[in-house]
Amino acid sequence: MSELGNRGILSESLAAEMASAAGFRNVLTHQYGRQLNHETVHDALHDLGRFETFLRSIRDHLDAVGALD
Repeated sequence: MSELGNRGILSESLAAEMASAAGFRNVLTHQYGRQLNHETVHDALHDLGRFETFLRSIRDHLDAVGALD
C-alpha cells in the first residue's frame, strides 16, 4: 500500500489506512480458532468507507491511464 501512496495513486493517509486494514487481516488470520476481541473486529468492520475510497482511487487511476477503455 505504501508504494501506491508513493506513486500518488492513493493519498498517503489512505495508503496508511489500507496498510492498517491489511494488518488487521493478518490478526484475523493468525487468531483463527482463538478468542477474538469483538470490539476490535466491530471497529474494523464498521468503517467500510475506506474500502469504497480505496476502490474509487484505484478506478480513477486506471481510468486516467486509459486502462478502462
